[in-house]
Amino acid sequence: MRSYIVLLALFALGSLGCGEGLNEPPPVNLRVRIIHAGVDPDADGYVVSAGGKSVAILQPSGTADFFLPVGLHEVAVERLAANCSLSASASTRVVIVPGQFVELPLRIECRAVTGAIFVAVSQSGRDFDSDFTVSVDGADAGIAPGVIEGRQPGSYVVALGDINANCAVSGSGSQVVTVTAGGMSRDTVNAIFKLACAAVTGDVELSVATTGGRPDPNGYTLLLDGELVMEPCFYCYWGYYGGAIVRLVGTTSRLFEQIQPGVRTYELSDVSPFCVVEGSNPRPVTVSIGATARVSFDVACPAP
Repeated sequence: MRSYIVLLALFALGSLGCGEGLNEPPPVNLRVRIIHAGVDPDADGYVVSAGGKSVAILQPSGTADFFLPVGLHEVAVERLAANCSLSASASTRVVIVPGQFVELPLRIECRAVTGAIFVAVSQSGRDFDSDFTVSVDGADAGIAPGVIEGRQPGSYVVALGDINANCAVSGSGSQVVTVTAGGMSRDTVNAIFKLACAAVTGDVELSVATTGGRPDPNGYTLLLDGELVMEPCFYCYWGYYGGAIVRLVGTTSRLFEQIQPGVRTYELSDVSPFCVVEGSNPRPVTVSIGATARVSFDVACPAP
C-alpha cells in the first residue's frame, strides 16, 4: 500500500511539472500606449489592431499588448468617434526585431462637441436677491452664478427671472449668446448681468454693559420678538437648524443686519440669577429701512 501511495505522489508531481507554463500569458513584444488629449472622449472606446490582431480599449487612455512576428507592421486605431482622430504626428509603423520589446505611443485628439454658458450676476446696493432664477430659451437652468454645460453649438437666449421687487436689472434682463464647439478645449460664452437693489430692511446695533464682580460666565441669549436669535454657523457642534445660538458675554456690542422694519422687541434671556437686567426687558426698538437703530442693556451682577 505504501509503494502505491508513493507512485501516486510521483505521478502528481510529474503532472504538475508537465503542465507548468500552460496558463502563462503569451509573450509580448509590442505595447501600444494610447494618450488621450482634448475633451469629450470617445464614450464607447475604440479598437487597436496590429498584425491581424485586435484589442479593444474602453477607456480614454489605455494600453494594448501584442506578440507579433519579426518584421514591419502597421498599427491602426479603429472605431473612433466622429470628433476623435489620431494625431497627424503619430507614427503607425513599427518594426519588430528578435528579442526586442517595443512601446509605441499614439495620441488621440478629441475635439469638443458641446460648449458651455457661464452666467454671472453682480449686485449693488443692499438686501440682495439670493433666489433669482436663470432660464435658457425659456427652460429653467437653475440659479446663477454657474456654468451651464452640454450646450450644442448655436444661439441661446439667457434670461433672469423671479427677481425680488426691490431689485432691478441694469440694462436688459435677457441676452443672446452664441455657443461654439470644435476646439481641443471647451468653449465657454459669458452672460453677465447686473442687479441694483434698494434697501427694504434696517440694521440694529445692540450693546450690553455688564458691571459687578460676579458676571454671568455663560453670557446671555437674545430674543427678537420672542424668538431665539440664531446666526449661521458652519462646523458647529452646539448649533441646530444650521445655525448657532447668539450669546452675549460680559460687555459687548453686536450689529444685526437685515432686520424687518417696524417696532421690534429685544430681550436678554438665560440671565444668571445673580444678575439683574436694569430697565425694561424686553425692550422695544424702531427699525427703519436703510437705517441703523441702537438699543442697549445694562446688567448688574453684584459680588457675593
